[in-house]
Amino acid sequence: MTFETYYLGDGRIVNKVEYADPKTFKDLKKGFGKDKQRVFFEGKEIPGADPETFEPIQWAYSKDAENVYLATCKLPSANPNEFILLDDYWSKDDSNVYHAHRLTDADVNSIRIIGNSWALDNKNAYHALGVRTWPCDNDVLAVKTFRDVDPDSFKVIDSFNAEDKNGKYNALGKAKRVSP
Repeated sequence: MTFETYYLGDGRIVNKVEYADPKTFKDLKKGFGKDKQRVFFEGKEIPGADPETFEPIQWAYSKDAENVYLATCKLPSANPNEFILLDDYWSKDDSNVYHAHRLTDADVNSIRIIGNSWALDNKNAYHALGVRTWPCDNDVLAVKTFRDVDPDSFKVIDSFNAEDKNGKYNALGKAKRVSP
C-alpha cells in the first residue's frame, strides 16, 4: 500500500508502506502512519513502537508510552513523559540531552541552544556536526565537546567558530581551544 506524507513545493511525496495492514492503516500526517500492529515513518517501520500509545510530536519526532523516536531511531533512555524539543535537533528530558537521536554528555539543567549548531551548558560548549538521522547507527552525526569554556563570555562567531575570554574554538578540527 502507499500513503502521501507531505508536499515539497509543487511535488508530493508518496511512500510505499510494506507489511502494513490496509484495513487498519491510519495516516497520522507528518510522514507517520500506523496499523494495528506497527508504526511507520515515511514508509519505514519504527522498530518497537507501540501503535496504541504512539503519537507524533513535531517534525520527525514521535513518542509512545515507553520511548521517544526521531524518524525510525529510538532515543536511548529518553523519558517520553519529560521529553521536550529545544530546537529542531537538540532535545532533552529529565536526565539527558540529545542531539538528533544521539545521547550527549551536556548538563540537562543548564543546557541552552545558542545558534548555528552550537549549544552551551554551565561548563562546556557543544557543536553538532551533521543532522542526518538515517540509518540510526550512522557515523556521520557527531557532537564535539569543548571542555571548560567560560559560559559568560562564550559567543558564536559563525557556524564553525566561537570564542570566549580564554580563546577561540573551531569545530572543524579537534575539540580544543585554538588560541589563548
